[in-house]
Amino acid sequence: SLSASLRRAGGSLAPTALGDTLKTLFEVLNQGRLLEAKELPGLDQYGQGWYPSSTEPAVIVLLTDGSMPNSERGVADDLTIPPLNRAEATLTEQPFHWDQRLYSFEIRPPPPVLDPISQHEMLAPRVGLNEQCQATGGYAAVALNLKHLNGLLERLAVGLVPGVVVNLTVELSPSLEEGLMHVLEQKPVTMYPKAPDAPCHWPLPEDYSVDSSLDKLPLRRPHPYVTLRR
Repeated sequence: SLSASLRRAGGSLAPTALGDTLKTLFEVLNQGRLLEAKELPGLDQYGQGWYPSSTEPAVIVLLTDGSMPNSERGVADDLTIPPLNRAEATLTEQPFHWDQRLYSFEIRPPPPVLDPISQHEMLAPRVGLNEQCQATGGYAAVALNLKHLNGLLERLAVGLVPGVVVNLTVELSPSLEEGLMHVLEQKPVTMYPKAPDAPCHWPLPEDYSVDSSLDKLPLRRPHPYVTLRR
């Protein structure tokens, strides 16, 4: 089971390497994505494009006290997830997929007296963990007490809708005078299919051309890149 695998990655009585724990989590979570059922392809269909109807949305909620070491050297600002030990590690750049989001909530009790500046610093999540969450389309937050944590979890639960994350770039068409393309906005956005079970006949294309000259497929990014030109 997933819980048993995570216990093997870092027992409750020993410091847990956070990167290794997340690696084990994604390995267990993704172990069936390459399998093909009868008359049905695998979820990711590498080399054939991204199908919004072929997804298995997952939300990972990480609860930590902030003092849990994420490496043998102790707590560090950066967070690295080691490469997966599965076959798909040779097909993807990251261990997560466009239908998987990571949210982290760190319980960080404040000292007895806090000025406004110190409180603002207390609510700032760890940089590496926040970056990893944002890379999946999620976010990290800090709770000062149990009531605060319950409020954060409730807000997350109310706002969660199954969807996929797409890196969207909005470009302004070049003018005749300048002849330059202006990038208006570039950010990851979450798409929520109105009919998740409806078949999809037009996938988002891969960011490379698939032909017989390829010895192997290039590594796929965790999220497709879509450019909208105005």
